[in-house]
Amino acid sequence: MTSEPSVPELARRYSLPPLTAQYVLDLRARLFEEHPGDAQAWERAFSDAVRTAWVAGEPWAPERVTAAAAHEQT
Repeated sequence: MTSEPSVPELARRYSLPPLTAQYVLDLRARLFEEHPGDAQAWERAFSDAVRTAWVAGEPWAPERVTAAAAHEQT
């Protein structure tokens, strides 16, 4: 697995609430374990998880997407 930032670091970097940062890090860790060495499979699984969470109304998904879009513009 790659070196992951801490919850406070991720929250600060992307202006995320700490709970959202923790959820994203936990999801990333689980997906890295499920798809070791396969970046494309990991990206698909992460996108699918975010999309599914968004449709299900989980608040972390739009928070993460909004933060990622804002981060890409900087």
